[in-house]
Amino acid sequence: MLRNYLAAALRNLDRNGFYGAISIAGLALGLTAAILTYLYVGSELAYDRFVEDSAHAFVVTSELRSPGQAQVVSDYAPAWIARQIPSAISQASATARLAYDQVSLRRGSVAAPEELAWVDPTFFSIVRLPAIAGDPSVALADPAGVVITRSLARKYFGVDAPIGETIELDGRQILRVGAVLADLPSETHLTQQIFASGRASFSRLTRIDSAPSADAGYATWLVTSQPEQPVKARFETVRLRTYIRLRNPDQAPAAAMALNRLIADGAIGRGLPPGSSVRLNLVPLTSLHLENFRGANLGAGDVRASRGGLIGLVATASLVLGLAVVNLVNLTTAQAAERAVEVGVRKVAGARRRDLFIQFVGEASLQVITATALAIALVELSLPALNAFLGKSMSFPYWSNPTAGLALAACVVVLSLAAGGYPGVVLSAFRPAQALKGGAVVPAGPSGVRFALVVGQFTVLIGLVVAVSVVWMQTGYATGQGLRMDTEQVLVVQATPCRSAFEAEVRRLPGVRAAACSSRNLLGLDDFDPVKNVMDANVAGGPTAHADMGLVDQDWFSLYGITPLAGRLFSRDRGKDELPVQNYPELQRGSVVINLAAARALGFSTPAAALGRQVQVGPGYGEFEIVGVTPDTTLDLKSARVKATFFLVDFANYPADQVLSIKLDGDQIPETLRTIDQLWRNSGQAGEIRRQFLDDYVQRLYVATIRQGVLVSVLCGLALLLACMGLLGLASFTAQRRTKEIGVRRALGASRQAILQMLIWQFTKPVLLACLISWPIAALVMRSWLDGFAYRIELSPLIFLAAGLAALFVACATVLTHALRVVSRRPVEALRHE
Repeated sequence: MLRNYLAAALRNLDRNGFYGAISIAGLALGLTAAILTYLYVGSELAYDRFVEDSAHAFVVTSELRSPGQAQVVSDYAPAWIARQIPSAISQASATARLAYDQVSLRRGSVAAPEELAWVDPTFFSIVRLPAIAGDPSVALADPAGVVITRSLARKYFGVDAPIGETIELDGRQILRVGAVLADLPSETHLTQQIFASGRASFSRLTRIDSAPSADAGYATWLVTSQPEQPVKARFETVRLRTYIRLRNPDQAPAAAMALNRLIADGAIGRGLPPGSSVRLNLVPLTSLHLENFRGANLGAGDVRASRGGLIGLVATASLVLGLAVVNLVNLTTAQAAERAVEVGVRKVAGARRRDLFIQFVGEASLQVITATALAIALVELSLPALNAFLGKSMSFPYWSNPTAGLALAACVVVLSLAAGGYPGVVLSAFRPAQALKGGAVVPAGPSGVRFALVVGQFTVLIGLVVAVSVVWMQTGYATGQGLRMDTEQVLVVQATPCRSAFEAEVRRLPGVRAAACSSRNLLGLDDFDPVKNVMDANVAGGPTAHADMGLVDQDWFSLYGITPLAGRLFSRDRGKDELPVQNYPELQRGSVVINLAAARALGFSTPAAALGRQVQVGPGYGEFEIVGVTPDTTLDLKSARVKATFFLVDFANYPADQVLSIKLDGDQIPETLRTIDQLWRNSGQAGEIRRQFLDDYVQRLYVATIRQGVLVSVLCGLALLLACMGLLGLASFTAQRRTKEIGVRRALGASRQAILQMLIWQFTKPVLLACLISWPIAALVMRSWLDGFAYRIELSPLIFLAAGLAALFVACATVLTHALRVVSRRPVEALRHE
């Protein structure tokens, strides 16, 4: 019997090769999309699961709320928390801190800037990374010890295990390699390749612990003395992460409560605006990649996944696969009339309905198995390009991984039943007598089911078109128009102090159009600063604003193309614009430019109303005249609203990190960059130059959104193709069923145009109904997605109308050729039909 089933299935495929090819190709594409999405989502959910015993490792995160400021949620915890954990949490078997640092490394002729992590010696007892040489924990017990990855060892030493070799740090300190780690996979939160002992006297952790404020407060500041500079000390906020290892992971909620009891006395609020509050949480190490951090710039290096985005991708891929199955159902039922005689003969010969059902499910299984084989081949061909695009190393080991193999087999079974079940029920229900009479036989299944399937296809298609449009419009807004500043061909160099011989030489280069100094917090380049340089400010009789202080020189606004909303910007011709060295306790007096957020926070109804007003900043800083108001500008439109910001020209007193922005003319950029690098070395600056193009940085900030947009766009393209296939099936079925009706209409004088309108209207109805269903759902989903951005586009009705019109155009274009062929037949040929 199986042989007969197989022979019948092959004969049917041979007789209807075109429809069979469409069905198999559609299923293959749908399966390919589903498998690749499964691999990507699995990779995103696998972060840090390679760490040995990762279920016991947790990270302390914090939520900071301050009046008038956006909520800050980050993986930061105050430095002193780690010292309190052993006595406060009985379940904690180990705790360790990791502090970020940007350094320069040199070994012989090889020198480069690197991101380094200062860690406590207990770090590798919590985050147990695989080592290929040495013992990481023992290596960090040495104050000069350092642990590096295999790739970094090859880069600087040319060998895999340079145990005992030394490397120079920032041209001043010597570190000794004590252990080498295997290269970390892409699925890890750790972006560093070098881990240095926090016990070193010059490490950030040692300096933090020896600071006067090490036992209190929220923000962790480092103060570096620089007596040879006009500003005698340099301040920087340290991004510091705290790890905990719990004996029992189920006790994490209780441990988090114990952490928050540590800050209940209010000591953590020192240095924060009055009314601020902090809450600490424990996040599993394997969930850190999925946390929704916001409000503090964690830098472009932290590419995080969104749980909602992953769910959306899974749902989209499932819908695309569902469309492929719907196509098989539509195309199978469209061929029902051609198989009516076959069904009638089989029933007369004694075949039961169950036997016929098994036959049709078996035929569907044959197509599903063939499509699965094609999908596996497409996956193998697509993976290299997808890995390159996503920066991953995914594979599909279905032949060696039992879980993947069983999942694939289960998918084949489910798809076979889903694709063959309904056609099997419909086709096996034909009555032998009617079938053997010949002529057209309408399937027993209701035509409304096929109509509903096409409506479902276009509902999905319209929703995906809306989603793709919104994602790309928001991405374009976030990386272009929404920035409100010109970032094209702007190179940013980290240089503290910025005003130097290097800056003066750069301004004179032929390939440089402009250069300007500013504080780093205004651009937030890979910089963590949850509170920044916040001071209270108020105008007499007005509210108090908590404002960030930003340092700029007179050319900064023009370099970034920022024009004032009211008033003027700083000028070198106005002596009061640049502040002199402050003689404490005397107040500074001069000019200040504020942004729109600051103007609103100070209580001004319009930007012009702020001009000429005196604003007190402090306590104990100064009294300034507001001379201009600028738009709110930021590179990161996703994390938080722009804070109230005061811009000052105060290079004599500003103690925090500074950067030099360089506007290139676009000609001979490689040559200009080499000249800038040489100037850096010749000017005696410490370490290797750390520079980046601002456009590249902005693109990296939104790399997750861009990747999501590309993936959804590809899925939308597949949905479009599959929807066209589904319409083709419905058009074929309709034309077959209504051939005689069309002939009668033509014989009675109906024009081709009238019949075309009738047929096209039939295919327009499901699209219009799909619009009514899809629009509100798409609006709800995309509004929720946009809520993840601090600045976002508006959902215009035109987006939804355009998506509906696009679907209508696809429907009409798909069936028009087929409809033209039907109406072009002579009426006598149609009347002979059946």
